[in-house]
Amino acid sequence: MSPSIKKLSVVLIPSESRLWYNDWVEKNAKGTVLDVGKSTWEYDFPTIDTNEKLKPTYHQDICSSNLASDFFDYVLCNGMYEFVEIPQKMVEEVYRILKPGGKAIFGFVGKGYKPYKRNWIFYEEGDIDWGKFKILEKKDFNNYHFIICQK
Repeated sequence: MSPSIKKLSVVLIPSESRLWYNDWVEKNAKGTVLDVGKSTWEYDFPTIDTNEKLKPTYHQDICSSNLASDFFDYVLCNGMYEFVEIPQKMVEEVYRILKPGGKAIFGFVGKGYKPYKRNWIFYEEGDIDWGKFKILEKKDFNNYHFIICQK
């Protein structure tokens, strides 16, 4: 069953990276899926976020959740790197909650991306120790980067 993807508010035309990501989600995200962070896009998957006003499924921090280990088939973690204090903890937590063989997609902003919040964290190659993850694919769009990995 494909997820229902809809834009919650029409403000901007989706970027090439957003269109690619939406297509990837539609084609790949099956089984038990967790969407990290609520946004202006709704994917009809359970969500985790620290902002209770966004009404996430799990009102928790992805860097230190009490979600079950080895539970999710897919974790969608697009645009969260810049919102967590220690991105490495987020990556490690995503690994913990993924089932063996499960996949995660991480989306990161690069140095040339225009920040829309203070204390912005930009991703650079080598910033994250991917540890036990197997990197399946890297996709770059100018100042936005995706890494797809498998547990």
